[in-house]
Amino acid sequence: MYVRRGFHISLMGIDGAGKTSIAHALADSLRRQGYEPEVISWKRVIARTGTTAANVLASISMAAYKLQFSEAEPFSASCDLPTLMATESTSKFHEETEPVLRELSVSRNAAFPFLAAALVELAGNYYLHHAYLLPNMRNGRVLIEESCGFKHVLKNALYAQRLDTTEDDPISQEAQKLIEKASAFFGEIMKPTYGYWVDADPKLSLEWRKRTNISSTNFEDYGLMGSRGEASFLRMQEDCRRHFATFAQQRGWIRLEMRDVAKELNLQSAISTIERTALGK
Repeated sequence: MYVRRGFHISLMGIDGAGKTSIAHALADSLRRQGYEPEVISWKRVIARTGTTAANVLASISMAAYKLQFSEAEPFSASCDLPTLMATESTSKFHEETEPVLRELSVSRNAAFPFLAAALVELAGNYYLHHAYLLPNMRNGRVLIEESCGFKHVLKNALYAQRLDTTEDDPISQEAQKLIEKASAFFGEIMKPTYGYWVDADPKLSLEWRKRTNISSTNFEDYGLMGSRGEASFLRMQEDCRRHFATFAQQRGWIRLEMRDVAKELNLQSAISTIERTALGK
């Protein structure tokens, strides 16, 4: 029996750029054409409780979260961070503890834990690629990764750099090396079949969020170092966008420009480009 060749499409971009909308619209389009697409993310794999991949990724994700808060000082003294961090059940952590941590206001934090979290995230993405993506592609599935794991590794490294005192400090230097190493990992060792950079201006992304009443979490701005608000969101997203531009140029990822037009027009343009470059449509 002939099995159609599977392939891996990965989307990379700032928070609020439209990656998830594109991933689902693309999956719908491919399904109508006879493919078997699956939208992939850490959370989606973790939700498949009982599987080996879910258990491993849930543990890795919990470790990364705990590292980020391991030396943090909550803004409010009433926050019982030690109790939150003591959660051992991965299911309880992701269902109950994680949402609290993502909204927690931090007044101070340290650089080193973020460098460690970046390494943990990199290891998790390596596992996801080899234990989940590759086997499913061999079985003919089309996997659409709604957000390339490079983003989370990058954010942790950016935190480490900003929390370090000077660019000459060892942690800041190691964070920059890690960004370069992560670029090589995601661009070569874990290279998708087709990679796309969903490029949106951070100001446009923020405006879209305002229209739909979506607020940012403390990992979408520099909230984990005590900086919240629109200016902090724009600063983090601009930092990420700059690195994404370099990554896309170096690794040959195709740019999908998001414009200030109706959402449907951006989706149509993105799907058309992906199908033309990946499927030869």
